[in-house]
Amino acid sequence: MLRTVPSLLVSILAVATMARTADLRGDDQDAPWVKAIATAMPGYEIEHRDGQPSLSIGTHHAYRIVLRKGEKEYLSDGQRQWTAATYDNTPFVLRYRHIELAAFTDTALTSNESGKIGWQPWKDDLPYFKKTVHCGRGMGLDWYANATIYDQELLRDHLKLAGGDDRLALLTESLLVDDKGTSTGTSCVHLLARAGDRAIPYIKKAVAKQENGVKAVYALAFIQTPAATEYLQSLYASDATRNAAVDALIHEPLRESAKDQYLDMLRRRLRVFEPMQACVRFQWKDALPLISEVYLRPQSFGEFERSFEAKRHLEDRPVAEEIRKARQDFSSSASRKEYDRFKEVLLNSTDSESAIVVAIDLAMRGGKIPDGRERVNRLGRDILRQLPRKQVEEVISLLVHSFEAMPSMRPTAKTLSEILSPQEQKTQ
Repeated sequence: MLRTVPSLLVSILAVATMARTADLRGDDQDAPWVKAIATAMPGYEIEHRDGQPSLSIGTHHAYRIVLRKGEKEYLSDGQRQWTAATYDNTPFVLRYRHIELAAFTDTALTSNESGKIGWQPWKDDLPYFKKTVHCGRGMGLDWYANATIYDQELLRDHLKLAGGDDRLALLTESLLVDDKGTSTGTSCVHLLARAGDRAIPYIKKAVAKQENGVKAVYALAFIQTPAATEYLQSLYASDATRNAAVDALIHEPLRESAKDQYLDMLRRRLRVFEPMQACVRFQWKDALPLISEVYLRPQSFGEFERSFEAKRHLEDRPVAEEIRKARQDFSSSASRKEYDRFKEVLLNSTDSESAIVVAIDLAMRGGKIPDGRERVNRLGRDILRQLPRKQVEEVISLLVHSFEAMPSMRPTAKTLSEILSPQEQKTQ
């Protein structure tokens, strides 16, 4: 198994062979574009640059330039825990990503002519999605690239090129590329979003005309404008595009003007945590019935906790400050004295309802280290047995009833139902 580590990108100084490197001597070596290309793409090096134009298509002549960047791919059995030390001691192979450029000395090519450039099929090139792009004109040359959409966009910025293929159309296309790890879309989504409202017509066109065009909607997560929100609201109204709209709407910052959509997400249980966060942040007290429904029928303990806190907040009786702070400071590795102090805070608080929720969390908490987990679980159970029994039983009964309805949660329901049993107490 190969493991690519972009954060460990390495720039490899290469000595090109005579067969692949043109003569760099000549009048053009001091041209402005030569200096610009040397620093245009951080992390890349110039593997090849013509001293004089070597490419001819009809009456057009162009310089060929090749940039490359080395990248380590680690050989792994798939079972490693990746740490800095692991990387230092793991075998790797070095692979490259290339940007090929053709800089024409006259006018732009026709579409037929650009198809005749003849890019190099690089052996072992990293498998990123690449395409031929007319990057535009600058420094007296017309630039074409065979590169990833991300790299050509950065190149156009660095070289300050004007014209060429529609940049926003290319960035929208990038979100539709189906490649490993969605690397093309992931790398370009913020580049499209920085266009703001200018990107919206391109996204609309993709959604309307492309089979997988709905993937472009994700860029709207990072366009925080009234126009973007209005479009997301219209997408949410359609069954075909609702899920894509949800994925965009749940991103921070949450949108106060999308209140109807957040409340509907709660109603449909499409999402729970982000809509409840919006309800608290924007003080939507009319959302209490929906949040109470989540509280009474949680599908996980996380839903139960978050709905409890949101409900209490909107009821103007937030979780007691001493409990909130004690929970925030709690550490499973704390000393016995600190455990006792934490226990004392919960048992002495007048907010027994919140104390019960926190204690159940401790009693049910998982963890990778068995001794630490069991110690926390014992603390939670001990606190529960000293809190008002009727209140504790009511909360546990609510959770058990809800979890038993879901096959995946039945083991949790069984464990919850035994928390206060005499047999469980004897094992402590």
